[in-house]
This record gives sequence, structure tokens and C-alpha cells, in this order.
Amino acid sequence: MLAKAIRDEAAAYVEEHADERDEYGHRLVARNGYKKQRAIESIFATVRLRHRRTKGSGSRSACFAMIFKLVQSASKRWRRLTGHALITDVIHGVQFKDGIRQNVA
Repeated sequence: MLAKAIRDEAAAYVEEHADERDEYGHRLVARNGYKKQRAIESIFATVRLRHRRTKGSGSRSACFAMIFKLVQSASKRWRRLTGHALITDVIHGVQFKDGIRQNVA
């Protein structure tokens, strides 16, 4: 009896706020599990959003560990910048024009 009353109250609240939408046109108030399946467009393919909600994203330290591992993996394929020895000159304010150092008199 109490569960039915809670379900009815939740349904009334969702129905009352059904016309409120965000800037993308999605409803601001929706019941979990009752929202329609959405398609997310990417440059590779259309991805169907099937989950009711995302699983926990983990802690802050787990997020930083994941980012560290991704950057560490990507760094294996990085190449050295052409003219890497001149980076310190650029930092110290030396002027270059078309890749040639300009002597300021």
C-alpha cells in the first residue's frame, strides 16, 4: 500500500514536470528505466545508449591513474619535435621569423 502511494506520487511529480527540458531538448525529470533509448552520434558510428544510468566512474585517484596509463601508453608513439633544442630560446623570448633567429639590435 505504501509502495503504491510512493509510485503514484512519483508518477504525478514526473507528469507535472514533463514539459521542462534542457538546452538539448531532453526532459529534466524522468524516471529511471522509463526513458526512451537514445542514439549518440559519433564520427565513427551511431551508438545506442542502453543503460539506465552509468556505473560509478571511480574515485579521483583511480581517474588520475587511468589518465596516467593512457598518456604513458600514448607516449610510446610520440616523436621528438623538430627543432626541440630551440624551445628554450622561445621560452626566453628570442624572436624567430620563418624559422630563422632574428638578432635584435
